[in-house]
Amino acid sequence: MSTKLLSYKKGDGKLLLNQLKYFVAVVENNSFTEAASRLYVSQSAVSQQIQVLEETLGVVLLTRQHRRFQLTPAGNHFYQRSKMILAQVDEMTKETITIGTNEEVELKIGYLRVYGGQELHEAITQFSEIYPEITLSVINGTHEELYHEIINDRVDIILSDQRRAFSDECVNFELVKSPMYVEISKRHPLSETNILTL
Repeated sequence: MSTKLLSYKKGDGKLLLNQLKYFVAVVENNSFTEAASRLYVSQSAVSQQIQVLEETLGVVLLTRQHRRFQLTPAGNHFYQRSKMILAQVDEMTKETITIGTNEEVELKIGYLRVYGGQELHEAITQFSEIYPEITLSVINGTHEELYHEIINDRVDIILSDQRRAFSDECVNFELVKSPMYVEISKRHPLSETNILTL
């Protein structure tokens, strides 16, 4: 069953979604035969739909020479826009199914309260562009608060620094290692010591 996408007055023809798929497949496979094979249809069906497409639009999209073809300027424009439309339709379909089946996924992130938020916000923006179907929520807290949140399954992941031994109940990744210093007042007796241990 074909889905109507756009309609044009010329010839009262209808532009079908399958025609866009066929046209893009022909161009990307550089072959009517290969496109037909990828689409699981006959080569004559592909050729016929491309012909109907050109008649509907009233312009030549492909110039054919024996078994080869070349895109016309109009054909190149139509190819580029068709790819965008098909990608949008695919994205819209996935999003609609996700919403309709209540399969939206939420990722809960625990973030150390004393950290600056710029890097996290940039990462969230990038992540959301790639995975728009996933809802992100951020929970701020202290080291202890975040530890209890993840141990009790109230967050999925935490970003913190290590203040305690790693728990076997979690998977731990070291993202960055930084040196740490201890400052001692000159008035304190330990300041006279050459070497200190923990």
